[in-house]
Amino acid sequence: LNSGLQSMVLDLEIRNNTWMIVETDLNFQQYLTTLNSFLVQSHYDLSANIQVLLLNIITKKNATIDKLVYSNPQLNLTNIIDTYLGSEYIFTPEAFLNDQDSSLAITKRPKWPTVQQFLFERHKRIIITELTSSLNLSETPYIFPRDVLHYDENNSTLSCPTNNTEIDFMKSI
Repeated sequence: LNSGLQSMVLDLEIRNNTWMIVETDLNFQQYLTTLNSFLVQSHYDLSANIQVLLLNIITKKNATIDKLVYSNPQLNLTNIIDTYLGSEYIFTPEAFLNDQDSSLAITKRPKWPTVQQFLFERHKRIIITELTSSLNLSETPYIFPRDVLHYDENNSTLSCPTNNTEIDFMKSI
């Protein structure tokens, strides 16, 4: 993080009743604690940057993330994020939707905050999205759906909602 890393794909799986980063002994809570520490230490004008956290949820064959995950505080991602990171620095799908106004119907372009607004006026530092479709996004209010921000391999870039249909999809979750 100190070297300037601004986006990270985390492969997460449930192991021993906790979210673990695949192929490591590091749990998601430990990662979030480290990320929070970094954000607090670097939250000043010269070091502030946007962190994009891309979650790739790994499930066993034919397994889905069910209501047990959302009712179990040890597995509930919203609870984990609140406890180990907090919501202060997170730009949420709800905040994005609140930024949309009547000009969207005219311009057909969504309104994303500028970097100045994002970092220095709103004091947001993190955007979280899910790369898979495993989570119930109505139960995880901090996480953008995969269709809004996604990760493309082979030196491609992240994409964002660019039309009314994509914005309407955001409103439906």
